[in-house]
Amino acid sequence: MEISATKYHPHNFFQERKSLRHALVFLEAHIETIRNVKQWAADMGYSRCYFSRTIHDIYGETAISLLHKVRLAALCDAWSYHPDKKAYSIAQETGFNNDKMMGQFLSRNFHIVIADMRKKAEVGFDELEMIKMSKEEIYCYFKNRTETDCK
Repeated sequence: MEISATKYHPHNFFQERKSLRHALVFLEAHIETIRNVKQWAADMGYSRCYFSRTIHDIYGETAISLLHKVRLAALCDAWSYHPDKKAYSIAQETGFNNDKMMGQFLSRNFHIVIADMRKKAEVGFDELEMIKMSKEEIYCYFKNRTETDCK
């Protein structure tokens, strides 16, 4: 097995890390088409393992966690602009096949339901703040509870 000397050259390493700092911007722009971390990494030109490891080093979170949060932020954004739209339409706008898949995503990853999204859409979302939250904090945010109520 031969290792390329240029691949691990410090200049290239820092250049790659710099370009990966834009991974969230790339993800936000392509959230409708990116389905998983492997696809996200491939679309940016990296292997899944290298991409996941470097994303964790840069952002302090796993790539899948960031993918879920950005997808949730996209849902919130779509619901903010179109609060009267049907769940099915919102789901398709944000890259889900249907509202059932969207509901499963919300339930499995954040323990919330579509009705929670509708309620929060009435008062407004803070998508940028949600990206910084843990999954437990996001749950509390949607359930309108304080930290002590969520335990």
